[in-house]
Amino acid sequence: PDERDRFMETLARKRAEGLGVIVITHKLMEAVRWANRVTVLKRGKIAFTATAPLTEAELAPFFGASRATANAAMPTIPSETDDANGFSFRVEGIAVDPANRPALKGVSFFAQGGQITGVFGHPGSGIDVLEDALCGMIAPSAGTISLARGDGERVTLDAASIAPNRLREAGIGFVPANRTFRGSNPALSIRDVLASCARLSRPSATANAERVLRAERIEAAPTRRASTLSGGQLQRLILDRELENNPRVLVLSNPEWGLDIASVYRFRERIAEAANAGMAIIVLTDSADAISGSSLYSRVWRLEEGKIS
Repeated sequence: PDERDRFMETLARKRAEGLGVIVITHKLMEAVRWANRVTVLKRGKIAFTATAPLTEAELAPFFGASRATANAAMPTIPSETDDANGFSFRVEGIAVDPANRPALKGVSFFAQGGQITGVFGHPGSGIDVLEDALCGMIAPSAGTISLARGDGERVTLDAASIAPNRLREAGIGFVPANRTFRGSNPALSIRDVLASCARLSRPSATANAERVLRAERIEAAPTRRASTLSGGQLQRLILDRELENNPRVLVLSNPEWGLDIASVYRFRERIAEAANAGMAIIVLTDSADAISGSSLYSRVWRLEEGKIS
């Protein structure tokens, strides 16, 4: 965020010198803060143009959200629960030193069922490496991941056991930062992307895809390729797929990246509903905007130089 602000300040200085600047951005408040004129592009057409000053609430309807929604506080998840009320998730001493990427140096944190837990780290902090470690894409050299339930069941995976299939068997779902190649596959149909974590017959998979597409108001056939969807549409479908499996823990990495304001609020409502139902939600993000000022999170951990502070 600091680097982005410095970049925009440079553009503002150039503007004062007489340069005309056009900025194309998904960040609504960035446009409101810096632009003299804001134009909203929606479904391939100009939907709105106005000069500054503007507020987020004024622009929100053009992204599909009402002014009331834009101004409303998100649900607050209770800050205190115990294992008797749901699942808990604990990461202890995770260490990994991948080539040409930041190392994790004994990362430990926990999350509880019925809560949304945030883990924030600037780019270069190792937040992307933490995602890879938690979803089994890279093997830690040390540490454990454990899940516990109120009925006494506990699953603990040591560093050698942390692999995608073992994590899913333990009840962990994932919404990765790379939607196109890790959360889905651009060569697959929407039907197959939605059925990729379930054992469904072809007719059942088609019916399931039709139901999800209707619920998300995405005008597409189940046989349409995933590569033809926008990033926001694909993100919503991946989230639907993971929630459909009812995981004990759901880990999401930079889930709000590229979403318009209506999609952000809908996303937050969905994960709040899942948390209220007892799921442990963990959001990994390198965006301070996604964390600051939000009542969504019961607890926020900070990752800095490969360590939790």
